[in-house]
Amino acid sequence: MAESDISGWIEFGEVLADVQDEIPSARHDMLTQLGEEIVDDIRGNLLAGDHIWTSTYFDSLNSLIDGEGKLHIGLMPIGSQAERLPVYWKVMETGASPNLDMPSGPLIQWAGEKFGNPALGYMLARSNRAGRAGIRANPVLSDFFQFGEDFTPVAMTPRTEIRMSSAGERFFGRLETVFYSSGPRVVRRGSGGRFVPR
Repeated sequence: MAESDISGWIEFGEVLADVQDEIPSARHDMLTQLGEEIVDDIRGNLLAGDHIWTSTYFDSLNSLIDGEGKLHIGLMPIGSQAERLPVYWKVMETGASPNLDMPSGPLIQWAGEKFGNPALGYMLARSNRAGRAGIRANPVLSDFFQFGEDFTPVAMTPRTEIRMSSAGERFFGRLETVFYSSGPRVVRRGSGGRFVPR
C-alpha cells in the first residue's frame, strides 16, 4: 500500500483555522464601520435638509453592536428635546394633519430660534388650530429604511443595501487576505482550482 503525503491538506486545514479565527473580529469591524457609515449618511440628510433646530435629533442618531453581535441603528434620545424625539421623528417622516389643539408655545419658541421670528410660530399654530395647515413631511430615515404602519423598520432601501453590499465585500476581502497570506503557510490556486502550497 502506497503512502500518501497529506501535509498539504494539514496546512490547508491550518489556513482554514486561521480564517475561522479571523471571522469574529472581521465581523465586528465590518458592523462597526457599517453602522458609522449609515449614521453619517443620515446625519448628512439632516444637514442637507436644514432640519437641525436643536442638536437633539442629530446627536441621538447612533449605532451599537449588542451582546449578541447584532448591529442596531437608531435614535437613542439625548439632549434638550429628548422627550419629544419619539414623536418628532415620526412627524418628520410622514407630516401631520392639522391639529385643532396645537399649542402655540413650542412653535413660537421654534420659529424664534430657527428663523428669528416668533410671530411665524404663532401664525403656524393658529393655522393648525383653524384646520388650514398641518405639518409638511420632511423624510430623513425613509431614505435608508422602509417602515411599516407602526413605524417599525421592515426593509432597507437601495441606498442602504449598497452600503451593506460594500461592507460584505470588505468582510470577505479581509478573510481572503488571511487565507492567502496566513503565517508562513502561503497558498495559491493551483490548476483545476486546487489550493497548493506556494
